[in-house]
Amino acid sequence: STPSAVIVHYFESNIKTKIVAEAKSIPKGVNVRSTISYRPSSVVTAPFSKQIRELLLRELKLNFRDPQKIMAKAANAIVMALLVGAMYFHVDQEYVPPFAYIALAITSMSAMVSLPSFYADRLMLNLERNDRLYTTLPYYIVNSGVGLLVSIVANAVFGTIVWGMVGIGWEYYSKFFLIIFIIFFATDGLIV
Repeated sequence: STPSAVIVHYFESNIKTKIVAEAKSIPKGVNVRSTISYRPSSVVTAPFSKQIRELLLRELKLNFRDPQKIMAKAANAIVMALLVGAMYFHVDQEYVPPFAYIALAITSMSAMVSLPSFYADRLMLNLERNDRLYTTLPYYIVNSGVGLLVSIVANAVFGTIVWGMVGIGWEYYSKFFLIIFIIFFATDGLIV
């Protein structure tokens, strides 16, 4: 018998049966990509509230340790508010619709700022999830919640500075503020 025949015989008798057995243990309807990290016994032992608490504490520590992400959002809001405010400084009534469009477009685009953090943290998420430290839902809730809070504050700063520079009148500010947040939440819901 040749060496290749021995290898084929060994594969047929030992390895092939294990592969077929593992393939049969994967539930029906699971796509191939899901099978890469599929573990039938992967059960997270920590309660959902503890997963949320630990992830929230870690996210807050990371933000305080490296405040560049928060500072970048704040600086972006201030610079964009000053630019838009300078373009529409004490705007005439006929230019209010273009101002509103620009302000709402910038607010909706600010929802995309938190998107890169999900991609940057993806490797860590997959490693920790495979080690059964937490599931995807608590991670998503915590990261989205912290990012949403920072974005709300940044949008409030943007809206207040822009509105003050445009000079339309503070009696309409609450409606403008409400529309900014509705647009932001709608866009944030579509992106993340």
